[in-house]
Amino acid sequence: RTHEAVLERENNFRTFFDSMDDLVVVARADGEIVCSNAALTRTLGFGAQSVLGRKLAELYASERRAQVDEFLAQATAGTPARWGARMIDARGEEVPVETRLWAGQWNGQSCVFGVSKDLRAEQDAQLRFEALFRNNPALMTVSDAAEWRFVDANEAFLRRLGYSPNEVVGKTAE
Repeated sequence: RTHEAVLERENNFRTFFDSMDDLVVVARADGEIVCSNAALTRTLGFGAQSVLGRKLAELYASERRAQVDEFLAQATAGTPARWGARMIDARGEEVPVETRLWAGQWNGQSCVFGVSKDLRAEQDAQLRFEALFRNNPALMTVSDAAEWRFVDANEAFLRRLGYSPNEVVGKTAE
């Protein structure tokens, strides 16, 4: 019965781990990847086994690899790290991500857990919003919810009311 319970817990863990949309890795202190989830292989297009044994920094754009190693050392020393960067998929294309690293234990050994959020959908939504906002013929502004100060105004607003951006941004409707 104990063996069956362990197998069930392992199956539950793997199901949860692989159902996540975020890219998850477990790496040794030297950055060698010892475990990853299905989202990482699905998003980056690498075979599940081809990621194991690679260095974590190899998954990132070449100009950021030294920084990834610095964050890995920081996390290993007990200070969690968080940064925005670009991972490189199997085709060599960039995938914008926000990554968090923190120290932990895996199979009784020190490790670093890494979770990277794929930011492509958010960036696409931001670009669509920006295009709709800038090019909309309706007068539109964006305000800070706390103080109701304008943080932006579209071209139609500025043109129709005769203001420059400097005359609007930071002001209230009053």
